[in-house]
Amino acid sequence: MQKRIKGYEDYAVTEDGNIISYKENTPLVLSPCKDLGGYYSVQLCKNGNIKRRLIHRLVAESFIKNPNNLPEINHKDGDKSNNSKNNLEWSNRFLNEQHAYDFGLKDYGRSSVRGVTWSSTRNKWVVRFMNKGVRKFYGYFENKIDAENKAKSVMGENNG
Repeated sequence: MQKRIKGYEDYAVTEDGNIISYKENTPLVLSPCKDLGGYYSVQLCKNGNIKRRLIHRLVAESFIKNPNNLPEINHKDGDKSNNSKNNLEWSNRFLNEQHAYDFGLKDYGRSSVRGVTWSSTRNKWVVRFMNKGVRKFYGYFENKIDAENKAKSVMGENNG
């Protein structure tokens, strides 16, 4: 199924995120561009004015009801290239950030203690140090405080 894009009636969006131009005699599926954040967009033209539009937003605006008037769109599976209507949901900043954290999609790995970082693949804090060109691993931790305490004890052992 496809719907014409509001404000850009020479274009249509499909449920799976294809954007089709009807500006010429033959319909043309547009090639999306990937931005620095990993989101896909296309350029739409109206009256000589070109505007870049995010594909997930076009799909959500066309196919997903938004009764609570939520401002953001979440990719349920975390894959920004999957712009299918079944993978999108309206969200707000808090819920979107929580989803990214819960699924390890966003790097929250900031610690002031040397050797402590966040592992987005394991969704845990990790402690590791380089020593004489060799990286030594000291473990994964559920919380930042435990990881920082371990790192401090390792640094104390190496300094004492």
